[in-house]
Amino acid sequence: MLFVLVDEDCFLVSIMHVNNENGLLLPVEEIAKQIKLKNKNILIHVDAAQSFCKIPINLKNIDFLSASGHKINAPKGIGILFIKSGVKILPLTFGGGQESGIRPGTQATALVKALEIAATEHYYNLNKNMNHYKALKKSLICKLKDSENIIFNFNNMCVPYIVNISLKGIKSQVLMQFLQEKGFLVSSGAACSKHYKNNTILNLGYSKNIMDSAIRISFGPTNNTTEIEKLCENIILANKILVKT
Repeated sequence: MLFVLVDEDCFLVSIMHVNNENGLLLPVEEIAKQIKLKNKNILIHVDAAQSFCKIPINLKNIDFLSASGHKINAPKGIGILFIKSGVKILPLTFGGGQESGIRPGTQATALVKALEIAATEHYYNLNKNMNHYKALKKSLICKLKDSENIIFNFNNMCVPYIVNISLKGIKSQVLMQFLQEKGFLVSSGAACSKHYKNNTILNLGYSKNIMDSAIRISFGPTNNTTEIEKLCENIILANKILVKT
């Protein structure tokens, strides 16, 4: 469908590198390459919020890349926008010659430095962190795979640090509240879609009941297998006492 929409009237394509609902890793480099072959004047933007300093990416055919600092343990309120050399953009607000005319105002130096430190640490530990995430995901799957009513809403094309599961018969909000009381914070979707039911799971071919009971579990470098074991114990407990019979 994407390539059908790409024609001489198209000037920008924005692609999510990693889906924030179920962790699906999209082949953005190949998509960008094929789009440029069809129309070299189309600009390509990649949303790397869930992949920055976690998944390597080739920027050869990519014109813009954005990322959020808090996804790699930098403070909230700082992010990046990569703009390929030679690509010109028009500012939304005017003034501020010290920022190359892109935006007025002064940079938050402390936040910028914090993002630099966080990005550097994640970049140099990329492989180590990835192996750690794989071990955590493997542990979670092993603990939950034999439990009745538990559905894994992901496949082998998904990154290991985002896991989406459903407990049939338990609404997402009910399970989230149960786990929160046990000390675990999970989500039923993206933070930017609060009060709005995201249809990602439904669009992947799962039923509405599965979508309504889906939760997202995400891992960071500081999580450990003991935490995963306790989380799984409480998910199994929820499955026993909350599922409607």
